[in-house]
Amino acid sequence: MRGLGESTAQRLELDLTHLFTFGLQGTSYTNIDGETVATTTGDGLAIFSNSHTITLDATLVDNLNGTEPIGRPGLELGERLFANMVNMNAIKVPVMPDTIITSDEPQVINIVKEFMHSTSAPDTAERADNVYRAKYNHIILPYLATTNLGAPTATGRFFWMLADLKHKDAIVEFSEMPTFKAATPDSNGEDFRTDKQQLSLLWETIVEQLSKLRETLFETIRSQARKFREGSTTIMGAPSFLRAVV
Repeated sequence: MRGLGESTAQRLELDLTHLFTFGLQGTSYTNIDGETVATTTGDGLAIFSNSHTITLDATLVDNLNGTEPIGRPGLELGERLFANMVNMNAIKVPVMPDTIITSDEPQVINIVKEFMHSTSAPDTAERADNVYRAKYNHIILPYLATTNLGAPTATGRFFWMLADLKHKDAIVEFSEMPTFKAATPDSNGEDFRTDKQQLSLLWETIVEQLSKLRETLFETIRSQARKFREGSTTIMGAPSFLRAVV
């Protein structure tokens, strides 16, 4: 029975993080239980896409930064995507990213730290002032670069995203809180080799996208997971606007 609470929180974190991992790769994936999970928004496209649609006209909205690596050019390109944000009526929506989200790849983490803490620009020989110092928060998602089964993978190691965590309009609803189901006599739940009963862990979540364009799921997942271990939370918020690169 030891570690069951922690393993539950880790599984929840894995599932939520995989909305990003596979939302950057396609419109669905098969999770660890063999279930198909959709990674689409209201327009039927992947969470991250260069061609999201709006209801007013044929205007396409881009929230995918391509293959630009983390660095000043990549950050400025991501910020430009935020500056181009429009609503369903093609009217500009002023939003400002305040958080950089990455995997736990050391190379990427160290680059972000250099931009966040250096007095001088870390990527120029002239050592100009670092305009990114203290501009962003940094969130590390340890499960971002994992397979659908949770194993480490090279895919996703260099994924990074910009997020505006001040504006959130999506939630994760726990329609069934995690519960442990113990085996009953004669249910084949006993392991004759160890005389121990097996337990199954059940829960159900519903991701509600309250806005139908570009909105994605996110909150400080690790913080919420820790709170879940302590039994102090059931609802997690999500940011309205997210920009990402592969």
